[in-house]
Amino acid sequence: MSEITKNKTSKQRLSELFFLGHYTTILQIYKDHPLSLAEKDIPFLIGALSFLGKTLEAEEIFKTRQASFSEKEQAASLFYLGVGVARKSKYKKARRFFRENQKRFGNHDQAEISFYTYQGIAFYLYFTGQFFRSEKFATKALRLAVRAQNPHIKVLAQDLLAHTLVQTGRVYSGLELLKEAHDIALRLGNDAFASATQVSILLYEATYGHRPESIVPDLEKCLHNLKPQDSYSKSNVVLELARQKTLRGLWKDAETLLNLQAPVIFSSENRRQEIALNLRWAELAYLRGQTVLAWQYLRGANLRLDQEADKNFAIQILGLEHKILTEQNNPLALEKKKLLLELSRSFSSKINRNMISRRQWIQEKDFSEDDHIHTLLSQIGDNSGIELVHKSGYYSWYYKCLPLQKGVNYLVLGLSKNRAVTFSIDGIEVIKLADFSARILEVLRQGPLDKATLVEKVWGYEYHPLRHDSLVYAAMSTLRRNLGSKHTWIQTLDSGYQLEKNVHILQARGSINESKNSGSILLKSSSLRPVDAELNYRQLQALDYLQENRFLSTRQYKDLFKTTEITACRDLAALNKKGHVVRIGFGRATQYTLAQGDRK
Repeated sequence: MSEITKNKTSKQRLSELFFLGHYTTILQIYKDHPLSLAEKDIPFLIGALSFLGKTLEAEEIFKTRQASFSEKEQAASLFYLGVGVARKSKYKKARRFFRENQKRFGNHDQAEISFYTYQGIAFYLYFTGQFFRSEKFATKALRLAVRAQNPHIKVLAQDLLAHTLVQTGRVYSGLELLKEAHDIALRLGNDAFASATQVSILLYEATYGHRPESIVPDLEKCLHNLKPQDSYSKSNVVLELARQKTLRGLWKDAETLLNLQAPVIFSSENRRQEIALNLRWAELAYLRGQTVLAWQYLRGANLRLDQEADKNFAIQILGLEHKILTEQNNPLALEKKKLLLELSRSFSSKINRNMISRRQWIQEKDFSEDDHIHTLLSQIGDNSGIELVHKSGYYSWYYKCLPLQKGVNYLVLGLSKNRAVTFSIDGIEVIKLADFSARILEVLRQGPLDKATLVEKVWGYEYHPLRHDSLVYAAMSTLRRNLGSKHTWIQTLDSGYQLEKNVHILQARGSINESKNSGSILLKSSSLRPVDAELNYRQLQALDYLQENRFLSTRQYKDLFKTTEITACRDLAALNKKGHVVRIGFGRATQYTLAQGDRK
């Protein structure tokens, strides 16, 4: 034993070390001097072993030493063992420990002994998804802890009750109780428990969409600060951080996180974390259009399910299976829907009921604004949600409101001003475009272009090498810089430029309205269409303008696009020649309106 440990042990009993969360120190003392522990310290050794995953050793010590335990020591030991084996996904064994505690001490007149009974039952019910029943027993356990005047068990009771409140839809109430438990743990000096509650708070805030702007850096900071022995909490943080990055379109980053943490999760023998890991991989594969790989991960998650205890995960798996089958128009989707509804009747999670109601399979009467993710998803549908997706930062939801094929490289223009959105196997990225970059991308849609055609269609000038080559080179350099990691999508040819063949450029088609204040153009997103390769940027915008406005004059065209009168006349004359618009009137009274075939 080190000198530090000797001094610490001389000043502190094992009970003090245990309630401060110093489980590894207790194990080190036991390892160095196994015969030096007092009888009253053995239950805390059992607890430390159980909480560190060494449940077999803890069980053996309990069997050989329980005869000499007091009733309180027996009740505490049975509770610790139940929690320990439950965390290792051995739910039947956990139930036996908790039932034995209830059988021995269910109606005990000492509050602290009864606490361990009710807390154990509440813990088991929570782990098996019976959240409303768990809340009932957790509330009783908290009252017993208060009556026992033991702050260490009170903080345990508050923590569990907070979790049940969150799962039943009262997210803010649960978070407040968790924060109170965290503060109490700090005052007691239990840094380990305080750290665990802080992790829980962050995970719930992320899961329910609270503080979306700051939650990712907060999760990354939390992950960095966790100690190596906090492998359980670290894995949970990685799984949620990967989910957040997946939602935000950072698929490559999410994959890297999962692949690095996978060996730790598999070696820990925590089946639930293994299920969650496979689900995260499946979600990534699904978004990338890798359907076969997604099914493989879903099968891996299914094989690890405990049908009694893992209903939450079973529903998540069925939900993704149903989504994939529905997109494939597979009749098996109806069978998955039936299984989902059947399972949902026996599982009481609020987040699950919200998911079912969003698919309009049930009517959820008790709408709670605590779940910000549900609130946002309820408002996203087809094109109406494009702006919400952009503001939320959950870019993977673009697939919910745009007719895009997963696994295809897209560059979508017009979803927001001076910005484009790229879709690739690495993820989704919103990029800022310079003034002429969007126009260049639009005309590149028609195929390889020489510099002369590019200058004419983008700027409306007649090409001259000495005047315009430097303009083209500078604009293409800016465009590549705007595209960032996707700069290779623009390829240089001997005579000009072309778009990489597996990249599709789409324009958000909508109406252009003249701003009363500035005369600028506002694009309203609606559906997507391929860009007309025969028309330049101004002409395409003008046709959209005429969908909402009956007439367009040469002067209005000049003001809208900040161009010369000669360019405005040439553009409109070309539209008239191609049959897109009809000319009405003469001289200064000339107006243009859409041809019958171009009007929606």
